[in-house]
Amino acid sequence: MKLTKSKLRQIIREEIQKLNEYDEWRNTRIQAKNIFRMLKQKYKNNIPKMKKGLELIFKQNKTKSDQQEIMWQEFNKYFKVK
Repeated sequence: MKLTKSKLRQIIREEIQKLNEYDEWRNTRIQAKNIFRMLKQKYKNNIPKMKKGLELIFKQNKTKSDQQEIMWQEFNKYFKVK
């Protein structure tokens, strides 16, 4: 398959957009990892209790749904939950 200049530009734009979106959530990801460390220490690796604790933090901080989604993704990665 031959790539045209316009197709190449489109691919580059899409990749840049992905990077920008990732950077947009960088602080949320860092903040999430700090919260996870605290939950891990408090609940001694009890995943169900940590999930409830994270939900409580969301309610207390009035966390936006898109930010919650990112934090749940990070939670599942951090604790290797499937």
